[in-house]
Amino acid sequence: MNLPKTTSQQEELIYYLSQFRYLIVKQLLKLFNHKDPRRIHEWLNDLARSRYIAKIENEEVSRGPIYCLDTRAGHILKKDNNIDKTFLGRLYKEKKHEAELIKKCLFLCDINLHFLSQKTKG
Repeated sequence: MNLPKTTSQQEELIYYLSQFRYLIVKQLLKLFNHKDPRRIHEWLNDLARSRYIAKIENEEVSRGPIYCLDTRAGHILKKDNNIDKTFLGRLYKEKKHEAELIKKCLFLCDINLHFLSQKTKG
């Protein structure tokens, strides 16, 4: 199977999604230390077109789109020995989780970003 090409930044984005499960653009901006969201949007749209990630619209959770892994991301994540193989088998369910789980995952990412910002300050 010929898979669409990905850049190293896009693969890094996929690894961030495997770590946090759900992310919004604001969080990705902080993770990549970008100020302008255009580049992030470009990567996200390219990955969504290639079905490496999925875009979820849920006004209950976030005003903007929420991104999660899609089934093709497993081909990239298989290269990493630290990724649990059972997690790769559940990728197709990521888009269908309840709003509460998505909120908790986004909250955990916000906490992680807060601690990272505190670490760099002092």
